[in-house]
Amino acid sequence: LGAMPASSHAQEYFQQHVHYTMHVQLDTDAHHLTGTESIVYTNNSPDTLDTISLHLYPNAYRSKDSEFMRFYRRRYNFNFFNHPASQRSRLDISDVHVDGQAVEPDVDETVARIRLPRPLPPGATTTVELALDHKVRKHLARAGYRGRHYDFAQWYPKVAVYDEKGLHDAPWRTGEFYGEFGTFDVHITVPDNYVIAATGTVESGDPGWNYNAPGGGGGDSRPEGGATKTVHFHAEDVHDFAWSADPDFVVESTEWNGIDIHSVYQRRHAGAW
Repeated sequence: LGAMPASSHAQEYFQQHVHYTMHVQLDTDAHHLTGTESIVYTNNSPDTLDTISLHLYPNAYRSKDSEFMRFYRRRYNFNFFNHPASQRSRLDISDVHVDGQAVEPDVDETVARIRLPRPLPPGATTTVELALDHKVRKHLARAGYRGRHYDFAQWYPKVAVYDEKGLHDAPWRTGEFYGEFGTFDVHITVPDNYVIAATGTVESGDPGWNYNAPGGGGGDSRPEGGATKTVHFHAEDVHDFAWSADPDFVVESTEWNGIDIHSVYQRRHAGAW
């Protein structure tokens, strides 16, 4: 699925390149993340592609009968997922366009397969644009919310790898996450009293790293809340983009050989840090 001819896979090693641009807004009352995603995909393979697939990992926690949950019950003989429906996660995509042309993806739970309007030859680039709607789950398996705290891991529509063995877009059952390296420009809108830690560097906006002073007390710039802010993070040649947000994060910063280093922790864990 997704390439022709298969005989070319044995040629020189390659990696596809992906540039994600996202604009997302977190509703902390509804535990909901909405926004848009643009994916610029460059075909560095020797093959002509007719399909691009996206992983929708949060859908593994959408139902007790998902492929992921059924696999765990079969293999480990237990069910660790007991969240009520209101606390489960999902990731829906809509308004999908490829190079400006509307397309209808074929969604199979944790995978969305997009048939390209035109074949993508070696060296060519295509742009996929979509709207995303992510219901955040109560914290489970590295991601979700705990009170006012949020962790986002494997949270966005993520391009499935195409390598010398072909397209890796099987529905997710278990294991770690295989992804294309790429560039990320992620614009995150949250309540203005939140502190954000994320992959990459801050290009614009205030992540709130001065809001909560180490050792106790608030920073001079901490807002009272009630408004929102947008922070733009940029990262290059990375495998994934993850982020956390919490109004009580403390950030301690230092520098080594010209590299900024930031340690981020919740105030209640200050003793351990």
